[in-house]
Amino acid sequence: MGIMMRPRCPRCVRPLKFRTQDGHRTCLLCTVRCLLANPRPRFSARQLDDAVELIEDGGIVQVAPGEWRTVSSNGTAIFATTTTRCTCKAGAYSRRCYHVAAARMVA
Repeated sequence: MGIMMRPRCPRCVRPLKFRTQDGHRTCLLCTVRCLLANPRPRFSARQLDDAVELIEDGGIVQVAPGEWRTVSSNGTAIFATTTTRCTCKAGAYSRRCYHVAAARMVA
């Protein structure tokens, strides 16, 4: 009989004590580091309503895997959008916009 080894984190090799929501096992420190590095943006209710309207109106078209073209609210401009960035005015200032929310909904 072999010695039972405790499972270890694949990132830092610490003993595992925490299971993430998606089932991947990492230590608590690595999980916190990942959450700090990749925070989940929260969209306002208005942004979510605008995103749903954009999708319903057909104002979002996938042009490549992970990349969409979205139309402005007045229909005069087209923006390059991913699930994290957009070329609209809000995106230029690194703010959340409804274009990104729509891309996340259809992704």
